[in-house]
Amino acid sequence: RDVYKRQLQDLVSVFPRAGAVKVGDNVHVGPNAHLESCHLENNSFVGMGSTVRRGAKVESKAIVAAGAVVEENTVVPANQVSSFYLFG
Repeated sequence: RDVYKRQLQDLVSVFPRAGAVKVGDNVHVGPNAHLESCHLENNSFVGMGSTVRRGAKVESKAIVAAGAVVEENTVVPANQVSSFYLFG
């Protein structure tokens, strides 16, 4: 049964400037989030108003808190919560 495998809420901005934006299964992206050439693995969560920059990777079951910024080429480890600014 296919039930909402990917949820991108209202006003999500997707910018594939330096490559594709890859979104896995069971991913939720909150409203007004910005995705820039990043990779969101299965079962990840990106909170409202957050930004995931170029080359960044959100691993499986990781959470990017609302309003957080994941900088370029940074990895949010599996099963972790990131908040504020996360640098690689």
